[in-house]
Amino acid sequence: MGWTRVAPRWPVETLRWAQKEIVEATVSICDRLRDNIKPGVRVMEIALLGDELVAASGYGENRVHESWPYYGHGLGCMWEPPLIDKRCCDELETFEAGMVLGVECFLGTDGLGIVGYEDNFIVTDTGTEIITPSPALWW
Repeated sequence: MGWTRVAPRWPVETLRWAQKEIVEATVSICDRLRDNIKPGVRVMEIALLGDELVAASGYGENRVHESWPYYGHGLGCMWEPPLIDKRCCDELETFEAGMVLGVECFLGTDGLGIVGYEDNFIVTDTGTEIITPSPALWW
């Protein structure tokens, strides 16, 4: 699912529990956002859901999320509409079957680090189809 990059200064096998927790929180947010995307669902609804999920994660008060509060975008030559961010979409914009999108989340905390995760998929008539089958979590 999507891509995951962990760039620690120590072997991945020694990731601390807190590091695993923030990675799991980031992936979980993306999974929940993707699971709620279907044709006809408003982009704003998913952006607001992202805000709720980040706040509930306990990692919402951080510079990373303040600087990069986006939850995804269309895929093409670069970032394409729809932009899943309450500042960039309007109330009437909806997801449509056939759109190719990425949902993403960036969380971080001082002393622990930053996690960024993106999951790419196609919007189908009934939900989403993940484009890449690689696992997000390997533990």
